[in-house]
Amino acid sequence: MNRLRFRPLRSRLLRRLLLLTLVFGCLAMGVQSWMVFHQQHARFERDVALVGETHLPLLSVALWEVEIPALEQLVRQIGSRSEIARAELVSDTGLHLSSSGLPTEEPADAVLPIRADGTGDLLGELRIYANHEQLYEMTLQEGARHVAEVGLLIGLISLLVAYWLHRELDVPLKRIAAYVAGLSPEKPAEPPALRPAGRSWYDELDLVSRGFETLHQGLLRHGAERDAAMAELAAERDLLDSRVARRTQALQRVAGFQEILSRTLLRCLHLESAGFPAALSQSLEELCGFVGARACGLAERDADGRWVWRVCGGDDWHPGETLSLPESLHGWCLLPDETGQRWGYVSLQHDHGRLLAFQGLKDGEDDGERRQLQVAAEIFFGLLERWDSAQALEDTRAELELLSLSDPLTSLANRRRFDQAKHQEARRAVRHQHALAVIMIDVDHFKAYNDHFGHAAGDACLVRIAGCLSALFQRAGEVPARLGGEEFAVLLPGYDTQRAMEAAERLRSAVAALQMEHPVVARGYVSVSLGVAGWSPEDSRLLDVDELLARADRALYQAKAGGRDRVAQG
Repeated sequence: MNRLRFRPLRSRLLRRLLLLTLVFGCLAMGVQSWMVFHQQHARFERDVALVGETHLPLLSVALWEVEIPALEQLVRQIGSRSEIARAELVSDTGLHLSSSGLPTEEPADAVLPIRADGTGDLLGELRIYANHEQLYEMTLQEGARHVAEVGLLIGLISLLVAYWLHRELDVPLKRIAAYVAGLSPEKPAEPPALRPAGRSWYDELDLVSRGFETLHQGLLRHGAERDAAMAELAAERDLLDSRVARRTQALQRVAGFQEILSRTLLRCLHLESAGFPAALSQSLEELCGFVGARACGLAERDADGRWVWRVCGGDDWHPGETLSLPESLHGWCLLPDETGQRWGYVSLQHDHGRLLAFQGLKDGEDDGERRQLQVAAEIFFGLLERWDSAQALEDTRAELELLSLSDPLTSLANRRRFDQAKHQEARRAVRHQHALAVIMIDVDHFKAYNDHFGHAAGDACLVRIAGCLSALFQRAGEVPARLGGEEFAVLLPGYDTQRAMEAAERLRSAVAALQMEHPVVARGYVSVSLGVAGWSPEDSRLLDVDELLARADRALYQAKAGGRDRVAQG
């Protein structure tokens, strides 16, 4: 506000009034000048008409009789009029007379034809030129006079208006401004006297003054109410400070609990079952330190009704140890202990129970602390359930994986597991430069065995042969598998061809030693045919595991073609 320049209202109103009067005065002057100009022009036209009535007959006679002196005198008389600047006479005979003595070629303002009396023949013409200088001079004189009259009138009106504005507007407004500047909620102020007393009327300035007086009364009331409110506020300030401090401490306590629980949840969000003990133990130690306890632990009730520690924070308790609790305990309670400082939250359901316990907790009776610890207990109980669910899920996944990679009848590896192992072992053999061999096995005349003894006996026969495979091939990396029906295979990492042939012969002998009756064949017992193929780093060809299996399969067919119950090399 201090940057603005003060401009009095009176001076602004006067300037606007002067501007308006000046504009309208100029318009009036222009109208007056236009009227004077037209009046002078009308006088010139009247003079021309008068010349036509009085001088044209004389000019006609003089021109007919060719009286040059008379014509010159008449032309000079016509040009001597004040509204006429010059008159010229031009006849058909070439006579050219001018009142100024010099002819001109300028266009005339009026041209009067001169005709002969009686005949009406055109004898010449009278050219009349208007006195434009006089016309302009008269116009300017009239305009100047009008400007002087208007200026005088504007000056008088401005003086009167300035006096009226000063008396009726400037002085009352300054009084109102001084009154408003002195307004305050602390002290009363007398309203300004804007007009003499005893008036029978009031105007807008009086309304403004009354409005400010009403505002001042409101300020006084507001000041009184403010003082009362400040007094009440001062009385409550000390209590408010203590309440804020207690509330801030409680909020910080809640924030600490939430931070610990948030870290616990984030820590256990993507854990596998093996990581839960360490994560929960770390969170319990943090919670134990936060609440000022010496030890903290999570316990569960087993099927026999015993309470067993699952996870512990501190050195007082250890996982797997048992504790004794009365059957009646439930919710937040004081646990049996010689120190009287063992508190816990017990959650009992129809099939199980859980406990979050604290050793050395001094503020177990505090309601706010107790509610926070109950929330923490429910969260830790939920994490125990998630731990159990994760363990069950991992067990189920392992069982499913085992089922997906093993043959359900013989418990040997199935074709899927065999295909995975063959590629892994082939890459390992090339990388470490060791030998790799494979044995393909087929039960001889197994369809005839099934047809004679039935499918149950056939399954039992396959199980006994699988037992031989499992007993002979137990080293790490050796993969005996059932590929389907009566067909088996063995993957032998580190075996060269000769060693694989020896292993195949041991398997053939072991199956023959079972002496499983097979009355349909000549030898009278169940036998197997085997095909062996191997690869070693010394071979010139690259290792192709599928080609190695094809060689073993061709060797198997050679063994069958050679009479069965034998081993062939591919």
